[in-house]
Amino acid sequence: MSILQEKIQLNNGTAIPVVGLGTVTPDDKKPLLHDVVRAAILDAGYRHIDTAWYYGVEPILGEVLEEIFNEGKIKREDIFITTKVWPALWKNPQKSLDKSLKDLRVDYVDLWLQHWPLTFKSDENGQPPVPRDSSGKVLEDDGDFLDTYKKMADIYKNSNKVKAIGVSNYSIGNLERLLKETDVVPVIDQIELHPQLPLNDLVEFCKEHKIVVEAYSPTTSDLQTSL
Repeated sequence: MSILQEKIQLNNGTAIPVVGLGTVTPDDKKPLLHDVVRAAILDAGYRHIDTAWYYGVEPILGEVLEEIFNEGKIKREDIFITTKVWPALWKNPQKSLDKSLKDLRVDYVDLWLQHWPLTFKSDENGQPPVPRDSSGKVLEDDGDFLDTYKKMADIYKNSNKVKAIGVSNYSIGNLERLLKETDVVPVIDQIELHPQLPLNDLVEFCKEHKIVVEAYSPTTSDLQTSL
């Protein structure tokens, strides 16, 4: 069996393909993304697409997915789709999800992650305030990152738009607080993890709490792999 067909069981009973195709794409390369994703799914056999509102590529992915599904070559249930809530939309994760679903042209996502445990100042569309600092990101003075996850958990429990929820870039301290204050254990913590950044303590903590650690840049590249 190909590694692309292997799956890992998550703590809510769903299963995630071990290897995912990351879709962070520089603006000058976005015209190539359509053909790359199509080839990845139809020729290489990828079944997990990892994306995010912040990447700005979901409309392109939606076009590709709709094409493939309409051609009858792959069914929606054969593709595992991950998307994320950016900190600029921390107050309204529902808006982020609905935008992603519309752009991806699907009725649900398989995994929905809180992109970072941060809260950025922004307008209702997730755009930063003006003027802003050189990074373009300003932290909300009274923002609480856990509010985002709590709202995500409510959506997960009360809609059919999300099959599983998790977090990204959470530390042990972040996870400890989440586990104390919410009743939905994240299925995944997606973190930068590779031989130069092993994060053994965090990996062990997640293992103890049945949270799968998903590595982005596991070989210091953009390939995404669940461990």
